[in-house]
Amino acid sequence: MAAITPNTITNGVVLEFDFIATGDTLNFKYMFASEEYPNDYGTSFYDVFGFFISGPGFAGPYLNGGVNIATLPGTTTPISILNLNPTTNSAYYVDNVGGAAYGNSIQYDGTSIVFTAAAQLQCGQEYHIKLGISNVGDQSLDSGVFLEAESFSSNLVNLSTNSSVSNSFSDSLLAEGCTYSTLLFVRPSVDTIVADTIPLIINGTVDPLTDLTSAFTDTVYFPVGVDSVTLVIDPLADGMTEPIETIEIGFYNITICGDSIYDSILLYITNEYDLQWTHSDTLITNCIATDQYDTISNFSNSIPPFTVLWDFGSTDTISTLPHLGNNIDTMTYFVTIQDGCGANFYDSVTYISNQTLVIDSMTQNPSSSCIADGVAFAHIDPSNITGIPNFNFTGPGANSPNQWNGSTWIDIPSGWYYFTITDNVCTANDSVFVEQNNPPIANLDAIAVAGCDPIEVVFTNSSENSSTYLWDFGDGTSFNVSDLSGQTHTFSSSSQVMLVAYDVSSCSDTAYVDINVIACGCTDPNAENYDPNAVQNDGSCTYPVPAAFPPNVITPNGDGQNDVFFIRTENTVKLELVIVNRWGNVLYDQNIDILAAPTAGWDGTLKNGNEAGEGTYFYRYVATGVNGDEVEGHGFLQLVRD
Repeated sequence: MAAITPNTITNGVVLEFDFIATGDTLNFKYMFASEEYPNDYGTSFYDVFGFFISGPGFAGPYLNGGVNIATLPGTTTPISILNLNPTTNSAYYVDNVGGAAYGNSIQYDGTSIVFTAAAQLQCGQEYHIKLGISNVGDQSLDSGVFLEAESFSSNLVNLSTNSSVSNSFSDSLLAEGCTYSTLLFVRPSVDTIVADTIPLIINGTVDPLTDLTSAFTDTVYFPVGVDSVTLVIDPLADGMTEPIETIEIGFYNITICGDSIYDSILLYITNEYDLQWTHSDTLITNCIATDQYDTISNFSNSIPPFTVLWDFGSTDTISTLPHLGNNIDTMTYFVTIQDGCGANFYDSVTYISNQTLVIDSMTQNPSSSCIADGVAFAHIDPSNITGIPNFNFTGPGANSPNQWNGSTWIDIPSGWYYFTITDNVCTANDSVFVEQNNPPIANLDAIAVAGCDPIEVVFTNSSENSSTYLWDFGDGTSFNVSDLSGQTHTFSSSSQVMLVAYDVSSCSDTAYVDINVIACGCTDPNAENYDPNAVQNDGSCTYPVPAAFPPNVITPNGDGQNDVFFIRTENTVKLELVIVNRWGNVLYDQNIDILAAPTAGWDGTLKNGNEAGEGTYFYRYVATGVNGDEVEGHGFLQLVRD
């Protein structure tokens, strides 16, 4: 090796053996490759390869008269980085940077083409072969030599096989109805001047007549001028389940030296390939919200394309497993996998849902109507929490802002509140609506809200959503009660009565009623209701005369101006009012308590509920004073709606 490189050999490897020639020629196919390519060929790193043969007929310059037959075609130039590269003898160079030529099969960045080493031999003589490859100049960026399988041969008929698919597992294993193998018989080109028939020897458990689809003969015939013949082994799909079968096809070569050499190929035939794959047998989730996927991958020992079909309908090799929605559950899903031969294979995965983190329930205390005092509670079993949990409330509350870190949030208004808990395993979510208590409604009614001094008035309390009540009669009298009981009070002068209703949170509402009290007649001059205007010169008592002042037009259009026909009165406690149309039909007839409803009157509505039309209407009235005196009157009014 040192003799074929100008620089220092740093390491290397040698393969050597002896053989006896059964023919008069030797052939050997090889390919040189190196990581020194594509840049280091112009330096001192001249990695080299040598193929040395010695024995009878050889008188070369190397040990025992050896000759290097690993040379560039038609020369004695040895194969090396220096002699074969992208710029020197580049016709023999193959660029494989990034897998340009061989993909992932070969990592070396550059190779030679496939060369054939050849030598002349003498029948029956013993020869010695030594193959060597070395690093030169350094011990990095290695080189290598690929030796073609079964290419070490003499001038014999050679037998090789090639499967219909390129997978390594199918080189000698065929599947019924799917793959086949082509046998290639090649004879030396010097023998093509004559026709030749080679008998085949068939062994094994396969019956060629019934188990193969194509015609099968037990001989190989070479016509004149033909150096190669093919024979196809194509197994028939018989539909029967059988153990692996075999077929061995062999023949004898009679060498130029007169020796008989047996060559054969053994093929195996299976019903279907043993497809292999990887996936998860069991998947466990501790959180119901976590999607679980089963990935079926790493298909091997069969041919593509590979398809999958889950029992829930998915055809994806990466599939999301359905969840039944239960916190604790065990589900088994089945998948059918089909290879490129159409064979079906079956598998399953068990999906276990074991959610330990669960929000048991969400509850609430309602908020009051006037203050934010509601409460939201998240109930969680602490024994199901893994590690230190993180709590988070969000909602319309005004903390932090609008959130609270805890399982209970107090003093919050009405609205939706959302709770999340996260422990060392997973996350759970829930929500609750915090309601609002109905507000208190104060409702006060009175019987006889107007009259002569003194007047006794009976009050009723029909308030709602309340628990305590404040009565204030406007004359210095007030007190609190805790029920809806009615009250009775005597008034000597006009007053406004107030009722305040409170709920348990002290939210309140207020209602009012006016009490009108008038002095009726002459009494003791020292009394509060004494009316000096009613005293005559002779000391007798008279009473003020009632008076009425009716309008002459109303416009009931809802604008708040003149919408009601009412008669303003003085010194009047009662008013009888009648409205008729031009035909004398009574449209309105009411006795009005002036003290209780001083602005009561006709709003332009007929007795049947319809609106009276525009036009002229007739009215008459009787006004009654405090002592019963009456004043009558009548007239016309105009009703205008626009």
